[in-house]
Amino acid sequence: MPRIFVLTGGPCTGKTATLEALRKRGCIVSGEAARKVIEREMNKGSDALPWKDRDAFQRSVLDEQKELEAGLRGEKDAFLDRGIPDGLVYYRLDGLEPPKELLEAARETRYDRVFVLDILPEYETDESRREDPETMRKIHMLVKDVYRELGYEIVEVPVMSVEKRVDFILDRV
Repeated sequence: MPRIFVLTGGPCTGKTATLEALRKRGCIVSGEAARKVIEREMNKGSDALPWKDRDAFQRSVLDEQKELEAGLRGEKDAFLDRGIPDGLVYYRLDGLEPPKELLEAARETRYDRVFVLDILPEYETDESRREDPETMRKIHMLVKDVYRELGYEIVEVPVMSVEKRVDFILDRV
């Protein structure tokens, strides 16, 4: 039975670089649903963006994440750039009540292992990543809290070269 693994953590933890290295080693990986939604909504001139309408944005991310995950449930193991529970982190960050469908999806969807990548020493913002370092650290801690509350035993991935991170992850799947 193919397994689904989540790579998560706050902004600037090296998820994208690590997933790309996993892809180069022949693993199936997904892109980040939130980034796809941001790009799509910015192109449309929509307000469904995390800095304008967090609720509308997170609902779109949930739909995108479900679609990504459905497309990965095939014949091989796969790695996700974040999972459905990550949406709960952002509601908690903003002190908002998450929608029922997100709570249900976070409880019902089960991943085979959750890897939380540690924060890298250098933090860069971009068009999609706008959080300040303090918010980034808070998000990182909330990610751990949310997954643990959902019953996951997370695997913390320390800061090291991308290739060593990939080795570390593959040794634990």
